[in-house]
Amino acid sequence: MDNFDRGFRDALDELVPEPEIITHRPRGAPHPGYPHITCPLDYGYLRGTASMDGGGIDLWAGTGGKSLGAPVCTVEPLKRGAELKLPLGRTEAGKAALLQFHRQVLGMGALLIQR
Repeated sequence: MDNFDRGFRDALDELVPEPEIITHRPRGAPHPGYPHITCPLDYGYLRGTASMDGGGIDLWAGTGGKSLGAPVCTVEPLKRGAELKLPLGRTEAGKAALLQFHRQVLGMGALLIQR
């Protein structure tokens, strides 16, 4: 890992030492724009943070603990936007579920930044 990677990961870790998580949609809840699609994990944001869309930084809360997992970068051509989504927990099943949800279900481009 080079210094750039380490600096990026260290900066992300500083965002979530004791996060206050606000949950918008619990696991299994329908997506508001696509009611036939359900959330694979709890979805919300970190209170006290800011993202490019003006809200808090998006967060997926998994079952693998409260440590920061591999961030997901998404690109949504229909909305002409991109975001960074932070997953808590580091299970392989959680990573796969998030990529499938964003890529196949919502039609976004999604990239996992491995830690």
